[in-house]
Amino acid sequence: MPPAFSVVIPSYNQAEFLRESLASVLGQTFQDFEIVVVNNQSTDHTLAVIEEANDPRIKVVNFSNDGVIGAGRNRGIENSTGEFVAFLDSDDGWHPSKLERVTKMLEAEPGIGLVCHDQEFIWEGVGRRLSKCGPPEEFRGDLHEYLLLSGNCISTSATVASRKYLVQVGSFSEERQFVTTEDYELWLRLSKMCEFRFIHEVLGIQRYHATSASANVELNL
Repeated sequence: MPPAFSVVIPSYNQAEFLRESLASVLGQTFQDFEIVVVNNQSTDHTLAVIEEANDPRIKVVNFSNDGVIGAGRNRGIENSTGEFVAFLDSDDGWHPSKLERVTKMLEAEPGIGLVCHDQEFIWEGVGRRLSKCGPPEEFRGDLHEYLLLSGNCISTSATVASRKYLVQVGSFSEERQFVTTEDYELWLRLSKMCEFRFIHEVLGIQRYHATSASANVELNL
């Protein structure tokens, strides 16, 4: 029987961060998941870290994304089997109750297409701050319009999406013009098709450091 969640983790030469990310998934209070690590031809000890985790639920997909992050995530989706796909970048992590909390929301409201939760942002050598997901809690308007006009308020490492809807919209764009914003472009398409829900609890961390793709301001702009 397929697992409830497939956790897709793209990674390139971030073995030590990956070790922590894998530990944060394997330490979940809800254990019905598989992990798909999409290894972008890493030249460090990434494969050794995965072997060290020693868990049969971890699969490795070796794939060269040629600088297109969305392509790696799509290969992860294609090689996964869960009803829901949870995304996690290899330098981010989850709190132990993340999947349990998401499961309760999905059970309470069947048919939801996407769930996102709050995170803590950690800047290397700078500090930490709370990052809230979604529009203001009192917002009752059109979410697609809000995303389009107000910008991206959904973090990939905090997001779980229905495989059914991901397949219907074609998952992440692999166009180079969307590199570093391929997640935002996907949320815009999904928001026209299914319901989103936001959990205003800190259930994960997102790291910003010198090698983060999102730290490349010029590319992001």
